[in-house]
Amino acid sequence: MVWAVGLTLPVVLCSLGLTAVCLLALLAWVVSGRTTGRAVEGKGRAVLVTGCDTGFGHLLAQQLDELGFHVFAGCLSTQGPGAQTLAQTCSSKLRVFKMDVTRDEDVAAAKEYVLSNLPQKGLWAIVNNAGITAWGEVEWNTLESYQRLVDVNLWGSVRTTKAFLPLLRESKGRIVFMSSISATIHSKGTSMYAITKSGIEAFARCLTHEMKRFGVNVSIVQPGNFSRATNILQEPTFEEVWNKLSDMVKESYGKDCVQNYIHGIRYALSHANKNATDVTNIIIEALMSPKPKIRYCVTSVPESIVLFICNHFLSWDLYFLFNYIEGQINKACTSQN
Repeated sequence: MVWAVGLTLPVVLCSLGLTAVCLLALLAWVVSGRTTGRAVEGKGRAVLVTGCDTGFGHLLAQQLDELGFHVFAGCLSTQGPGAQTLAQTCSSKLRVFKMDVTRDEDVAAAKEYVLSNLPQKGLWAIVNNAGITAWGEVEWNTLESYQRLVDVNLWGSVRTTKAFLPLLRESKGRIVFMSSISATIHSKGTSMYAITKSGIEAFARCLTHEMKRFGVNVSIVQPGNFSRATNILQEPTFEEVWNKLSDMVKESYGKDCVQNYIHGIRYALSHANKNATDVTNIIIEALMSPKPKIRYCVTSVPESIVLFICNHFLSWDLYFLFNYIEGQINKACTSQN
Protein backbone atom coordinates (compact mmCIF):
# COMPACT_ATOMS: atom_id res chain seq x y z
CA MET A 1 0.00 0.00 0.00
CA VAL A 2 1.08 3.57 -0.64
CA TRP A 3 1.10 4.67 2.97
CA ALA A 4 2.59 1.56 4.51
CA VAL A 5 6.18 2.74 4.54
CA GLY A 6 7.08 3.52 8.13
CA LEU A 7 7.70 0.18 9.80
CA THR A 8 10.07 -1.52 7.37
CA LEU A 9 11.60 1.46 5.61
CA PRO A 10 14.93 1.62 7.49
CA VAL A 11 15.61 -2.06 6.77
CA VAL A 12 14.74 -1.66 3.11
CA LEU A 13 16.91 1.40 2.66
CA CYS A 14 19.91 -0.25 4.29
CA SER A 15 19.52 -3.32 2.13
CA LEU A 16 19.43 -1.13 -0.97
CA GLY A 17 22.44 0.92 0.10
CA LEU A 18 20.47 4.19 0.15
CA THR A 19 21.72 5.64 3.42
CA ALA A 20 23.02 8.73 1.67
CA VAL A 21 19.66 9.25 0.04
CA CYS A 22 17.98 9.09 3.45
CA LEU A 23 20.30 11.72 4.86
CA LEU A 24 19.78 14.05 1.92
CA ALA A 25 16.01 13.69 2.04
CA LEU A 26 15.96 14.20 5.80
CA LEU A 27 18.15 17.28 5.50
CA ALA A 28 15.86 18.75 2.84
CA TRP A 29 12.83 18.06 5.03
CA VAL A 30 14.41 19.71 8.08
CA VAL A 31 15.82 22.81 6.41
CA SER A 32 12.73 23.52 4.32
CA GLY A 33 11.98 26.76 6.10
CA ARG A 34 8.87 28.84 5.68
CA THR A 35 8.90 32.28 4.18
CA THR A 36 8.92 35.05 6.74
CA GLY A 37 7.26 38.41 6.32
CA ARG A 38 4.02 40.16 6.96
CA ALA A 39 1.07 37.80 6.68
CA VAL A 40 -1.94 38.61 4.54
CA GLU A 41 -4.75 40.03 6.67
CA GLY A 42 -8.02 38.13 6.70
CA LYS A 43 -10.24 41.13 7.37
CA GLY A 44 -12.31 42.07 4.34
CA ARG A 45 -11.16 39.07 2.30
CA ALA A 46 -13.21 36.01 1.37
CA VAL A 47 -12.11 32.40 0.93
CA LEU A 48 -14.17 29.66 -0.71
CA VAL A 49 -13.54 26.15 0.61
CA THR A 50 -15.11 23.08 -0.99
CA GLY A 51 -15.88 19.87 0.89
CA CYS A 52 -16.56 21.42 4.29
CA ASP A 53 -18.87 18.66 5.53
CA THR A 54 -16.01 16.80 7.22
CA GLY A 55 -12.24 16.49 7.43
CA PHE A 56 -9.76 19.14 6.39
CA GLY A 57 -12.40 21.39 4.82
CA HIS A 58 -14.53 21.46 7.96
CA LEU A 59 -11.62 22.31 10.24
CA LEU A 60 -10.15 24.82 7.79
CA ALA A 61 -13.43 26.72 7.54
CA GLN A 62 -13.51 27.08 11.33
CA GLN A 63 -9.90 28.25 11.49
CA LEU A 64 -10.33 30.81 8.70
CA ASP A 65 -13.41 32.17 10.43
CA GLU A 66 -11.39 32.64 13.63
CA LEU A 67 -8.70 34.46 11.61
CA GLY A 68 -11.21 37.02 10.41
CA PHE A 69 -11.78 35.83 6.85
CA HIS A 70 -15.20 35.77 5.26
CA VAL A 71 -15.66 32.06 4.58
CA PHE A 72 -17.85 30.48 1.93
CA ALA A 73 -18.13 26.89 3.15
CA GLY A 74 -19.33 24.61 0.37
CA CYS A 75 -21.05 21.47 1.65
CA LEU A 76 -22.61 18.54 -0.14
CA SER A 77 -25.59 18.88 2.20
CA THR A 78 -26.49 21.95 4.23
CA GLN A 79 -28.58 19.72 6.51
CA GLY A 80 -25.74 17.38 7.40
CA PRO A 81 -24.07 17.41 10.83
CA GLY A 82 -20.90 19.07 9.55
CA ALA A 83 -22.73 21.93 7.87
CA GLN A 84 -24.99 22.40 10.87
CA THR A 85 -22.01 22.57 13.22
CA LEU A 86 -20.38 25.28 11.11
CA ALA A 87 -23.61 27.28 10.91
CA GLN A 88 -24.19 27.10 14.66
CA THR A 89 -20.68 27.59 16.04
CA CYS A 90 -18.99 30.02 13.66
CA SER A 91 -19.45 33.76 13.24
CA SER A 92 -21.76 35.47 10.79
CA LYS A 93 -18.79 35.88 8.43
CA LEU A 94 -18.99 32.18 7.62
CA ARG A 95 -21.71 31.19 5.17
CA VAL A 96 -22.68 27.57 4.60
CA PHE A 97 -24.18 26.73 1.23
CA LYS A 98 -24.82 23.67 -0.92
CA MET A 99 -22.13 22.90 -3.46
CA ASP A 100 -21.75 19.61 -5.30
CA VAL A 101 -18.57 20.14 -7.34
CA THR A 102 -19.67 17.51 -9.88
CA ARG A 103 -22.70 19.55 -10.95
CA ASP A 104 -22.41 22.54 -13.29
CA GLU A 105 -25.58 24.09 -11.89
CA ASP A 106 -24.31 23.89 -8.30
CA VAL A 107 -21.03 25.58 -9.18
CA ALA A 108 -22.82 28.27 -11.20
CA ALA A 109 -25.19 28.91 -8.29
CA ALA A 110 -22.22 29.03 -5.92
CA LYS A 111 -20.60 31.70 -8.06
CA GLU A 112 -23.74 33.83 -8.00
CA TYR A 113 -24.03 33.37 -4.24
CA VAL A 114 -20.43 34.43 -3.71
CA LEU A 115 -20.82 37.45 -6.00
CA SER A 116 -23.88 38.56 -4.04
CA ASN A 117 -22.09 38.35 -0.68
CA LEU A 118 -18.52 39.45 -1.36
CA PRO A 119 -16.80 41.61 1.27
CA GLN A 120 -14.90 44.79 0.46
CA LYS A 121 -11.66 43.17 -0.71
CA GLY A 122 -13.35 40.50 -2.80
CA LEU A 123 -12.61 36.81 -3.19
CA TRP A 124 -9.07 36.21 -2.02
CA ALA A 125 -8.79 32.46 -2.51
CA ILE A 126 -10.39 29.14 -3.30
CA VAL A 127 -9.35 25.87 -1.66
CA ASN A 128 -10.16 22.86 -3.82
CA ASN A 129 -10.57 20.40 -0.98
CA ALA A 130 -13.61 18.28 -1.90
CA GLY A 131 -12.55 14.71 -2.53
CA ILE A 132 -13.31 11.02 -2.09
CA THR A 133 -11.24 7.86 -2.28
CA ALA A 134 -11.56 4.25 -3.35
CA TRP A 135 -9.05 1.44 -3.48
CA GLY A 136 -8.56 -1.96 -5.03
CA GLU A 137 -6.75 -3.41 -8.00
CA VAL A 138 -7.70 -2.45 -11.55
CA GLU A 139 -9.68 -5.61 -12.33
CA TRP A 140 -11.59 -5.34 -9.06
CA ASN A 141 -13.24 -2.03 -9.93
CA THR A 142 -15.70 -0.90 -12.56
CA LEU A 143 -15.25 1.97 -14.99
CA GLU A 144 -18.09 3.68 -13.16
CA SER A 145 -16.00 3.61 -9.97
CA TYR A 146 -13.10 5.26 -11.78
CA GLN A 147 -15.43 7.84 -13.30
CA ARG A 148 -16.92 8.73 -9.93
CA LEU A 149 -13.53 9.53 -8.42
CA VAL A 150 -12.44 11.52 -11.46
CA ASP A 151 -15.70 13.49 -11.45
CA VAL A 152 -15.27 14.55 -7.82
CA ASN A 153 -11.54 14.87 -7.32
CA LEU A 154 -10.33 16.08 -10.71
CA TRP A 155 -13.21 17.56 -12.70
CA GLY A 156 -14.66 19.05 -9.52
CA SER A 157 -11.45 21.00 -8.96
CA VAL A 158 -11.24 22.05 -12.61
CA ARG A 159 -14.90 23.09 -12.70
CA THR A 160 -14.65 25.14 -9.51
CA THR A 161 -11.39 26.80 -10.50
CA LYS A 162 -12.62 27.84 -13.94
CA ALA A 163 -15.76 29.37 -12.46
CA PHE A 164 -13.90 31.59 -9.99
CA LEU A 165 -10.77 32.52 -11.93
CA PRO A 166 -12.10 35.95 -13.03
CA LEU A 167 -12.65 36.95 -9.39
CA LEU A 168 -9.22 35.69 -8.38
CA ARG A 169 -7.51 37.55 -11.21
CA GLU A 170 -9.23 40.70 -10.02
CA SER A 171 -8.01 40.26 -6.44
CA LYS A 172 -4.60 38.82 -7.40
CA GLY A 173 -5.45 36.06 -4.97
CA ARG A 174 -4.64 32.43 -4.28
CA ILE A 175 -5.68 28.97 -5.46
CA VAL A 176 -4.93 25.91 -3.34
CA PHE A 177 -5.24 22.35 -4.62
CA MET A 178 -5.34 19.35 -2.31
CA SER A 179 -3.10 16.65 -3.74
CA SER A 180 -1.70 13.54 -2.04
CA ILE A 181 1.47 11.50 -1.89
CA SER A 182 -0.51 9.12 -4.12
CA ALA A 183 0.19 11.56 -6.95
CA THR A 184 3.85 10.53 -6.69
CA ILE A 185 3.92 7.13 -4.99
CA HIS A 186 2.14 4.72 -7.32
CA SER A 187 1.57 1.21 -6.00
CA LYS A 188 -0.94 -1.53 -6.61
CA GLY A 189 -4.44 -0.97 -5.37
CA THR A 190 -4.26 2.81 -5.66
CA SER A 191 -4.78 3.50 -9.37
CA MET A 192 -8.19 5.17 -9.05
CA TYR A 193 -7.08 7.67 -6.43
CA ALA A 194 -3.63 8.18 -7.95
CA ILE A 195 -5.09 9.09 -11.35
CA THR A 196 -7.14 11.89 -9.86
CA LYS A 197 -4.35 13.35 -7.74
CA SER A 198 -1.82 13.15 -10.58
CA GLY A 199 -4.33 14.95 -12.78
CA ILE A 200 -4.83 17.67 -10.18
CA GLU A 201 -1.08 18.23 -9.99
CA ALA A 202 -0.76 18.52 -13.77
CA PHE A 203 -3.64 21.00 -13.90
CA ALA A 204 -2.22 23.04 -11.01
CA ARG A 205 1.27 23.20 -12.51
CA CYS A 206 -0.04 24.44 -15.84
CA LEU A 207 -2.27 26.96 -14.09
CA THR A 208 0.71 28.21 -12.07
CA HIS A 209 2.42 29.36 -15.28
CA GLU A 210 -0.76 30.81 -16.78
CA MET A 211 -1.73 32.83 -13.70
CA LYS A 212 1.72 34.29 -13.01
CA ARG A 213 1.08 37.20 -15.38
CA PHE A 214 -2.01 38.12 -13.34
CA GLY A 215 -0.34 37.93 -9.94
CA VAL A 216 -2.40 34.91 -8.86
CA ASN A 217 -0.48 32.36 -6.77
CA VAL A 218 -1.21 28.64 -7.11
CA SER A 219 -0.16 26.18 -4.40
CA ILE A 220 -0.31 22.39 -4.18
CA VAL A 221 -0.67 20.83 -0.74
CA GLN A 222 0.50 17.22 -0.71
CA PRO A 223 -0.43 15.42 2.53
CA GLY A 224 0.78 12.01 3.55
CA ASN A 225 -1.37 9.48 5.34
CA PHE A 226 -4.00 11.42 7.29
CA SER A 227 -6.79 8.88 6.83
CA ARG A 228 -7.58 8.84 10.55
CA ALA A 229 -7.93 12.62 10.57
CA THR A 230 -10.38 12.72 7.67
CA ASN A 231 -12.09 9.30 7.76
CA ILE A 232 -11.67 9.26 3.98
CA LEU A 233 -10.46 5.64 4.14
CA GLN A 234 -12.44 2.86 5.82
CA GLU A 235 -11.38 -0.75 6.27
CA PRO A 236 -13.71 -3.04 4.28
CA THR A 237 -14.62 -6.55 5.34
CA PHE A 238 -13.37 -9.50 3.31
CA GLU A 239 -16.92 -10.20 2.14
CA GLU A 240 -17.42 -6.62 0.91
CA VAL A 241 -14.42 -6.92 -1.38
CA TRP A 242 -14.77 -10.57 -2.37
CA ASN A 243 -18.47 -10.54 -3.18
CA LYS A 244 -18.21 -7.75 -5.75
CA LEU A 245 -15.57 -9.61 -7.80
CA SER A 246 -16.46 -11.63 -10.88
CA ASP A 247 -15.89 -15.38 -10.84
CA MET A 248 -13.00 -14.99 -13.27
CA VAL A 249 -11.28 -12.40 -11.07
CA LYS A 250 -11.85 -14.52 -7.95
CA GLU A 251 -10.22 -17.50 -9.62
CA SER A 252 -7.29 -15.47 -10.95
CA TYR A 253 -6.45 -13.50 -7.79
CA GLY A 254 -7.60 -15.80 -5.01
CA LYS A 255 -8.65 -15.13 -1.44
CA ASP A 256 -5.11 -14.54 -0.15
CA CYS A 257 -4.66 -11.58 -2.48
CA VAL A 258 -7.86 -9.97 -1.21
CA GLN A 259 -6.90 -10.63 2.40
CA ASN A 260 -3.46 -9.08 1.83
CA TYR A 261 -5.16 -6.01 0.37
CA ILE A 262 -7.27 -5.65 3.53
CA HIS A 263 -4.11 -6.05 5.63
CA GLY A 264 -2.61 -3.13 3.74
CA ILE A 265 -5.58 -0.89 4.48
CA ARG A 266 -5.56 -1.94 8.13
CA TYR A 267 -1.88 -1.09 8.37
CA ALA A 268 -2.39 2.28 6.69
CA LEU A 269 -5.16 3.17 9.13
CA SER A 270 -3.20 2.07 12.18
CA HIS A 271 -0.19 4.18 11.19
CA ALA A 272 -2.07 7.26 9.98
CA ASN A 273 -1.54 10.77 11.32
CA LYS A 274 -4.72 11.86 13.10
CA ASN A 275 -3.78 15.52 13.59
CA ALA A 276 -5.68 17.38 10.86
CA THR A 277 -4.24 20.73 11.94
CA ASP A 278 -0.87 19.66 10.51
CA VAL A 279 -2.48 20.01 7.09
CA THR A 280 -4.90 22.89 7.67
CA ASN A 281 -2.14 25.05 9.17
CA ILE A 282 -0.14 24.56 5.98
CA ILE A 283 -3.16 25.53 3.87
CA ILE A 284 -3.50 28.68 5.95
CA GLU A 285 0.18 29.42 5.32
CA ALA A 286 -0.43 29.08 1.58
CA LEU A 287 -3.31 31.57 1.90
CA MET A 288 -1.61 34.10 4.16
CA SER A 289 2.11 33.95 3.37
CA PRO A 290 3.45 37.00 1.49
CA LYS A 291 5.32 34.56 -0.77
CA PRO A 292 3.50 31.22 -0.82
CA LYS A 293 5.27 28.12 -2.04
CA ILE A 294 4.21 26.27 -5.16
CA ARG A 295 4.26 22.98 -3.24
CA TYR A 296 3.81 22.07 0.42
CA CYS A 297 4.50 18.47 1.48
CA VAL A 298 2.92 17.53 4.79
CA THR A 299 4.57 14.18 5.37
CA SER A 300 6.37 12.19 8.01
CA VAL A 301 10.12 11.60 7.68
CA PRO A 302 9.62 8.07 6.23
CA GLU A 303 7.05 9.38 3.75
CA SER A 304 9.39 12.21 2.74
CA ILE A 305 12.18 9.72 2.06
CA VAL A 306 9.93 7.50 -0.05
CA LEU A 307 8.77 10.55 -2.02
CA PHE A 308 12.41 11.39 -2.70
CA ILE A 309 13.11 7.84 -3.85
CA CYS A 310 10.05 7.81 -6.12
CA ASN A 311 11.20 11.03 -7.77
CA HIS A 312 14.77 9.85 -8.38
CA PHE A 313 14.75 6.09 -8.97
CA LEU A 314 13.49 3.79 -11.71
CA SER A 315 10.08 2.16 -11.43
CA TRP A 316 11.74 -1.28 -11.50
CA ASP A 317 13.59 -0.44 -8.26
CA LEU A 318 10.33 0.72 -6.72
CA TYR A 319 8.64 -2.54 -7.69
CA PHE A 320 11.01 -4.49 -5.45
CA LEU A 321 10.77 -1.88 -2.69
CA PHE A 322 6.97 -1.98 -2.53
CA ASN A 323 6.86 -5.78 -2.80
CA TYR A 324 9.23 -6.06 0.15
CA ILE A 325 7.17 -3.63 2.23
CA GLU A 326 3.95 -5.45 1.36
CA GLY A 327 5.46 -8.75 2.42
CA GLN A 328 6.51 -7.34 5.78
CA ILE A 329 3.03 -5.88 6.37
CA ASN A 330 1.33 -9.18 5.58
CA LYS A 331 3.65 -11.02 7.98
CA ALA A 332 2.94 -8.51 10.73
CA CYS A 333 -0.84 -8.62 10.20
CA THR A 334 -0.88 -12.42 10.03
CA SER A 335 1.06 -12.74 13.28
CA GLN A 336 -1.46 -10.45 15.01
CA ASN A 337 -4.48 -12.52 13.96
